[in-house]
Amino acid sequence: MTHTFPADGEYRFRVSFHHETTGELFGSGRAALHTTERREQVEIAIDGERAAVFELDRWMHVSDPNGVNLWTDPIHVTAGPHRVSAVFVPQFDGPVQDLISPHDWSLASTSIANAYGFTSLPHLRDLAIRGPQAVTGVSETPSRARIFTCRPSASEEARPGGRVGSSAGPELPRRTLPARDCASEIIGGLGAAAYRRSLTPANHEGLMALYDAGEEEGGFEAGVRMAIEGMLASPHFVFRFEEPPVDVPSTASFPIADHDLASRLSFFLWSSAPDAELLALAGEQRLSEPDVLEGQVRRMLADPRAEALATRFAAQWLRLPDLEALQPDVRVYPDFDEQLKWAMQRETELFFLHLLREDRDVLELRDADWTFVNERLARHYGLPGVVGSGFRRVTYPPADPRRGLLGHGSVLALTSYADR
Repeated sequence: MTHTFPADGEYRFRVSFHHETTGELFGSGRAALHTTERREQVEIAIDGERAAVFELDRWMHVSDPNGVNLWTDPIHVTAGPHRVSAVFVPQFDGPVQDLISPHDWSLASTSIANAYGFTSLPHLRDLAIRGPQAVTGVSETPSRARIFTCRPSASEEARPGGRVGSSAGPELPRRTLPARDCASEIIGGLGAAAYRRSLTPANHEGLMALYDAGEEEGGFEAGVRMAIEGMLASPHFVFRFEEPPVDVPSTASFPIADHDLASRLSFFLWSSAPDAELLALAGEQRLSEPDVLEGQVRRMLADPRAEALATRFAAQWLRLPDLEALQPDVRVYPDFDEQLKWAMQRETELFFLHLLREDRDVLELRDADWTFVNERLARHYGLPGVVGSGFRRVTYPPADPRRGLLGHGSVLALTSYADR
């Protein structure tokens, strides 16, 4: 997973494990001969580098002081996004690994997992991060680089009460301005993005008042932080206001303002706020022009952010997030694992997105003779010639009855009983 650490400092990592109803560590080895002589190890890695390694005590119990949890010693991590992983260190491979697979479904029943032929290894339940402690500052991060487009002059940083804040590590060179001018520029840019339109003088003055209050207490960065908090709490950020013209009856239809149109487009197609190009066209009152509007819609559909139409809109329509909780009968479908479940969901997302981007016939939702598969899903469908984890478009063989959405594993699994 990618975790954003708020500051440079010491962090502790906790890994928790599944336990049986009696409180013992699940897969402790009492009924699993393959773990009685060799202890399992868990590795914590940050950005691919090992940060800590644990050796599991197979006798751990929920009644122990730490329960079925393990904590690292404090580990120093710099601020910003870092990839964090917790994985079991491989102890064996080959035939033994094949014998105990599939690993994903071995918790479908703890009683099943204690029998031969099913995995009975310890299972990681969750990973938690505690901190920071012993904070030394805040290194340059992508989010800070986007926020602080300028810096106050050195003389103002040094004056009493005018400190910038606690930052550490190298920073990108930026323009220097008088502190209040710099804050005004930052707040103007962030406010326009947050409110999805240019700030009115009243909006700007209100946010600058928050900056002044924060700056007085904690310096430049504290002032900017307080202004950002004000933006995030504002109804103009939380809600999308569409003000009707004053001379239009309440029952009449009317064209919405260009800024409102920009918000509607971006939240529908991208599930996000409008970008600079949309806001600029809205500010020029040109976005509602038919040719401009069509061009922007085509641009937005070609943008990677349009994938939100598949991952959000289509996923909600077809209830794809419910796949996460789907657990078919492991005795009937022992090879149904997390990789297959994810591949089924991804197939439907890519299928829907392809229909939109290629402007294909809507009837293909029902009767398309093609789909997107990777090797794992192709093997499940019995489609030959697909190798690798990447998805590609394939056409069903003539004798294959699968067609359209109703042939997708995701839809079939969600609309079937667990044992068929």
